[in-house]
Amino acid sequence: MTELSEEKATVQVSPKSPSLLDSIVPLCALIILLSSSVYFFGADSSSGANQIALFVASGGAMLVAMKNGHRWAALEGAIANGVSVTVNAILILLMVGAVIGAWIISGTVPAMIYYGLKLIDPGALKPGPKLILGNLGKS
Repeated sequence: MTELSEEKATVQVSPKSPSLLDSIVPLCALIILLSSSVYFFGADSSSGANQIALFVASGGAMLVAMKNGHRWAALEGAIANGVSVTVNAILILLMVGAVIGAWIISGTVPAMIYYGLKLIDPGALKPGPKLILGNLGKS
């Protein structure tokens, strides 16, 4: 009897593929939640309501995955892998944002705009797009 229970414990059932309904339910939930957060909060929805909607919809997707036989450890590993893949891009965007913020605070960007507008004559901009698009059409 013990051997039989050990065999049941070692047999792993492979997760099944999600049905069309399983795929659509979290997506529709996300659309409804994001739409309602924008409806109720307007421009302030990006201050937290959208993040809560994304979190709730991802929880629904996790429930659908667990219904289809995926184990929590596998889902957790997939989440960790997805986050680790995007960390480099997020750090680069944070660094670029910090540099741009420092330039704006120090006056570099306003100075570039001010002197750039003094340097460039608006009348010189009119033939520019025509020349560029004309050369692109030739190639």
